[in-house]
Amino acid sequence: MPRVLQAAPDCGGLLALPFMDDEPGLDVTKGGSAGLYGLDTTNADAGNAVKAALLSVMFNLKLGSEVLSAQGYPRTELVLSGGITKTPELGQVLADVFDARVTLLSSAEEGTAWGAALLAAYRHLVLATEGSESNSVDKGIISWSDFLSGIDRGDTTGTKSRANTQFLPDAGRVAAYQAVYERYKELVATEARIGDAVR
Repeated sequence: MPRVLQAAPDCGGLLALPFMDDEPGLDVTKGGSAGLYGLDTTNADAGNAVKAALLSVMFNLKLGSEVLSAQGYPRTELVLSGGITKTPELGQVLADVFDARVTLLSSAEEGTAWGAALLAAYRHLVLATEGSESNSVDKGIISWSDFLSGIDRGDTTGTKSRANTQFLPDAGRVAAYQAVYERYKELVATEARIGDAVR
């Protein structure tokens, strides 16, 4: 992983497409077009290749996030959970790619279980009011957003031994990743032709 973290934001000019399978949110209907593009003798390095692959996944998340923002659901922060928490330094890469604060919760390794518990708690709250004749607003059911905003997300002050970790975007790296992101969007636009050529 050190070579990945040391690789330049542009991965020496290398780009990757991650589409081993379809990706309906991006109109990739067949998959099978995964690959590295722009590979040459100057950038043929494991760090560049792995970072380009990681960036392709991050960029796909950013594409989806932009769709949600356009629909009135802007993102203000990213909260990390799951496998990416094994390499916390990738939180800084995400902060720079998304130009947003990224929080790695102290309990991030238990994120899936935590998310399932939150969903169950909210569902229990909703089901507890079933049978009432009034509508859901009259029943006092809070929205999912309000429910989540009332959840204790752990210590963000650093006063506990296992404090959350926050990553803030760096303006210089944000600009560098944005330039790569623009190139990536152009590559994604050609995915159907690439897929047709290799299938």
